[in-house]
Amino acid sequence: MFSAIVSILIGNFLIGLIFKPAVDHLREIREKLLSVVVPLDEAHHHSFGSRKPWNADEFEKADEASRHAINEIFRKYTLAYHSFRRIGIVFLVALLVLVNFTTVTAVLGLLGAWEIIVSCVLVAGAILALARWLATDAYPAPAQLLNLGYLVNYFSNVHPESLIRLLNIGTARVKEENRSQLFLSCAVHLTGYKFFLLMTNEDESRVYVVSYGKIGRKTKVNYVIDPRFYRWNIPLGEIDPQWPSGLNLPVWLHLFVFLPTPVGWSDPSAHPYFVSHELWAPFPGGPNGAAGETLGMTVCSPGSKDQSVEFKRKKKMLYETWELTSIGTDEDKSHFRLRRVLRFYRHELENATGICTLTGSRLPPSLNN
Repeated sequence: MFSAIVSILIGNFLIGLIFKPAVDHLREIREKLLSVVVPLDEAHHHSFGSRKPWNADEFEKADEASRHAINEIFRKYTLAYHSFRRIGIVFLVALLVLVNFTTVTAVLGLLGAWEIIVSCVLVAGAILALARWLATDAYPAPAQLLNLGYLVNYFSNVHPESLIRLLNIGTARVKEENRSQLFLSCAVHLTGYKFFLLMTNEDESRVYVVSYGKIGRKTKVNYVIDPRFYRWNIPLGEIDPQWPSGLNLPVWLHLFVFLPTPVGWSDPSAHPYFVSHELWAPFPGGPNGAAGETLGMTVCSPGSKDQSVEFKRKKKMLYETWELTSIGTDEDKSHFRLRRVLRFYRHELENATGICTLTGSRLPPSLNN
C-alpha cells in the first residue's frame, strides 16, 4: 500500500512539473492553425455573395500572410514536438518503472518469478499501446500534421480549394556549378499529393524529361533560407547542364498536380491542376541562336484544373489507392499530346510511392520520336 501511494505521488509530480506544460504548449501551437484566415479568391468571393468589392492587391497580401503564418506555426510546432517527445519518453519510462514496481510489490509472495515477469510485460505493453493510440490523434507528429488529408479533415478553416493556393507550387531549375536540377518549388511544404511533370518542345511533339511520383513524409526537401519568405524545393533529378543546346526552342515544362480528396468528401470526378512554364526561349540577337532562360514561374491555382483528366483517391485503414479514371486525348483539345504521355505512365503514377525521373535514353522510343 505504501509503495502504491509513493508511486502515485511521484507520478502526479512528474505530470504537473514536466509533462503537462509540454502538452499544453504543443496544443496551444496546434490550435493556432484554427485562427489562420485563408482569404477567398475572386470566384469564391462572388459565389458567397459578398457585398464588399474584391481587391486583388489586398488578396495577395492576405494570401501571403496566411502562408507565412502557417509556416511559422509548423516551425514552432516542430520545435515544440521534439521537446515534448523527449519529455514524454522520460515520463513514460518513469511511469513504467513506477507501475512495474507497484505491481511487483503487490503480487510479491503471491505469484512465482515467471508469473511476475509476465504480469509486468503485459502491463507495460498495455500502457505503451494506450500511449501510442492517444498520441497518434491527440499529439500528431509534424509529418502527420503536414499531410494534406489530415490538415483538411481536422481544420475546418482550410478548404481543399485553398490548399493549391497555399502550396503555391510550380517548377523551377536550379544551377549549381556544373549541375543543373529540376525542382518542385512550394511556398508551404505539405505532403500526400502526386505530380506528373514533362519537358517538351513548343508543340509538345517531343518529350525530353518525364518525372512523376508522390510527395510523402520521406521525400527529400530543401528549405531556401531567406528572412523575407519561405520556399521549399523538392529535387526531381538532374538534367544536362548544357541544355538547351541542340534543342528546338522554346522548351517548356508542364506540371500536373493531383491533390487528394479528403476522407468523407464526395467528389467522383476530381481533376488535377495543370500549368505550363516556358523555361528556355530564343534570345533576341544572340549568337548562333543562343537561348535565354525565362524569368518567373507559373504556379497552380484554383482556376488551373484540367477538366479532361479525372482521378479518384480512396483511403483505406492501412493504405490508400489512386486511380486515373479518365484521360482525354482528343486532338481538338489543347495539350492532348501531354495527356497521351500521362496515359502511357498511368499505372506507374497510380502506384508511385516515391519520385522517378526519366531522361534521354531512358524514355521509351515512342516518346522520343
